[in-house]
Amino acid sequence: MEDSLTRFCTSNLTVQVCQIGMNRFVHSWNAHRIPGRGIPNQLAGTGTPRQITADLLPDATVAADMYDSDMGSSLTRISSFGSDPFLSESRTALFT
Repeated sequence: MEDSLTRFCTSNLTVQVCQIGMNRFVHSWNAHRIPGRGIPNQLAGTGTPRQITADLLPDATVAADMYDSDMGSSLTRISSFGSDPFLSESRTALFT
């Protein structure tokens, strides 16, 4: 995994495979019956009974800070794994 192109391709493929699994999971979860509540897909068809305010949905940085303070641990915020190896137009032209 030292080569940035290999790292990027591996990361990109892994994300796509995970996305397929997550989509299947979400679809099956939303189609199952919750005892005493109903089926999420059918419940969502009637709309949301109340609006969620923006302060309940913080952006990613604020959410990460909240997690750090609540859990007492730290998250890895910056990672070079999966970064685009084509940092410039000239490098992109070499591979096209």
